[in-house]
Amino acid sequence: MVTLEIRRKTLLLLALTLLLCGVQLHAAWQMELVYSAVISGGTTLSDNAVLGEHANALEGYDYLDIVMLGAPPMNPSYVRSYFPHTDWGAYYCNLKYDIRSANIATKTWVLTLNNSNVTSSNYSIAWTIPASLPNYYQPKLIINSTTYNMRNQSSYQYSSPVSSCQIRLDVSPGMPYLLSNPPALSFSNNLPQSLNLAQYFGVTSGSLSYSFEPNAHLVQSLVTINDTLRWRVYPVHGFLGSTTATIVATGSGGSISANIQVSRDDSNSSPQYNDSPPQLTMQQNSSVLFSWVDKISDADLDDWDVSLDGGVNFSAEINTVLHQATITANPGYKGSDTLSLVISDSVSPELVVPVHISVLPSIPAVPQNFTISPSGHGSICLSWNPVETDLSGLPLTGVTYRVLCYSDAACNVLSNSFAVDLPQICLTASQSTQFYKVKSINE
Repeated sequence: MVTLEIRRKTLLLLALTLLLCGVQLHAAWQMELVYSAVISGGTTLSDNAVLGEHANALEGYDYLDIVMLGAPPMNPSYVRSYFPHTDWGAYYCNLKYDIRSANIATKTWVLTLNNSNVTSSNYSIAWTIPASLPNYYQPKLIINSTTYNMRNQSSYQYSSPVSSCQIRLDVSPGMPYLLSNPPALSFSNNLPQSLNLAQYFGVTSGSLSYSFEPNAHLVQSLVTINDTLRWRVYPVHGFLGSTTATIVATGSGGSISANIQVSRDDSNSSPQYNDSPPQLTMQQNSSVLFSWVDKISDADLDDWDVSLDGGVNFSAEINTVLHQATITANPGYKGSDTLSLVISDSVSPELVVPVHISVLPSIPAVPQNFTISPSGHGSICLSWNPVETDLSGLPLTGVTYRVLCYSDAACNVLSNSFAVDLPQICLTASQSTQFYKVKSINE
């Protein structure tokens, strides 16, 4: 027993030393019980004991428990209160502070009420319910086989001495509670953020439903993502500063709310084009439809406008309702060029997106009015009308020609060929008969 008493004193000194060093060892909640008796002459004798819970506490003895040490007071009359622990076997002791673990369960403290040389008809047990006592607990005082709800009163008076009483914490079914406080949310844009509500709210039994209080500065919703219910929130356009959101969790036994600070700074982001630079293809003398539906976003929810610079080879007609543009190549143009899609929110620098366009050549018309005329020095000249349109009659530019020479009328045996830029060519006359074809080329 001497060894046990030294151990208890050592643990007590360790606890006191840690407290003096600023380490927070107090319980998550504590409730003081004051045992009093009024004796003759109006003198009040009192003593106190403390019960509570702490996340780091054990159900058995640990550094958070404080043992009642020393002999009874030297006064002839006194009262004492403490928590006896005969259930600890060889570690039996009486505690002034009996701090239990924070697991949610029905718990009972036995409080011994001891007095000496006290004659009184005015006894009392008083308490104050701490604000930090979880609302899922219903504390009960059990004395003289009668149970009293300690939330409904702050003391109990009686006229005849009793040797003990019990304080019991009953768990309210279906009562929600906070597992931890939700964190504050900071925004530098208006993109949604979300919190997994199951990380912050618990319930003693059953399930929870959630709601949120309206807030004019926030857009809020409850969404299910992969079977996880989340609170989704972002600031409304134009809001700067700080506001408080309130989430309410409701179970079959009641409701609990948590406040979340939401702030939006004065940052502003440029619009974004959420795709790779467009690569468009069109036929010569035609148009192509270019759409940016669901491809442009602004993280700040600013309104944005677009313009499309067609350069010297294209014209563009923008439809702001359908978020698209009709791009038309200039008559006859073929080749590749880059247009500029300019996106502006009138706040940030403009975003310029390159739009690459390839105009494929169309099929040119067939050369007409082919003529052959002799020329000096034994040569002949071939000529034809210039080809300036495609097969549909639309204009072309940059058409070239290929002159094919055959030695047979069926044009199966090719003897020579020439490429020319102009609709004419002079050739050395062959001693044998020649047959000619002219093709228009649009590459």
